[in-house]
Amino acid sequence: DIEFSSPILTIESADSDHQIKNACRVIRLKAIHAGLTSLTVSYRHGNDILKDDVQLLVNEKLIIFNPESNEIVLPVGSSRNVIYQYGARKTYAVGSELNKVLDYSKNLIDVSEIKADFQDQRFGYNVLCRKVGDTKVRVEIFNSLNQDNFIKNAAVIETKVFCVKPRFIHLHSIDNSKTSCPLDKK
Repeated sequence: DIEFSSPILTIESADSDHQIKNACRVIRLKAIHAGLTSLTVSYRHGNDILKDDVQLLVNEKLIIFNPESNEIVLPVGSSRNVIYQYGARKTYAVGSELNKVLDYSKNLIDVSEIKADFQDQRFGYNVLCRKVGDTKVRVEIFNSLNQDNFIKNAAVIETKVFCVKPRFIHLHSIDNSKTSCPLDKK
């Protein structure tokens, strides 16, 4: 028997061709809502009922909030903020930790986290182009627990960044010379 404390998951397939070592049965679940549920699996062996339960946390899919196209074109030397939404959120279990891992070409771009008030469901990074080229910013967000039976389930998104040559360059000089100076300010 299989029971959920909250109906946020459905059983997609009771058995699977994919077997896991030492497992007597594989149950494939599909999330239909975000939330927390307790999954209880019970077996009847003679007159005894054997049961175990596990806590399952379902998060909203990690998406890009801004820019919507998930692609950035930046002239070298300029930067842009990139805002992501949803993904894994911190679980409130003792010892849990929310991790955000970034992977990008460090010789082409610099990426720094934006600290803001909206960080409950959204988080952002500032991307600065250093050299001409293209790369991907890979964001991986997941919870971790220091337990042997914990399995990491990471939300991953990749944003394409194109660093291009500037089309126009405007140079402005700042001089503090007096108006009586014969220097031409043009």
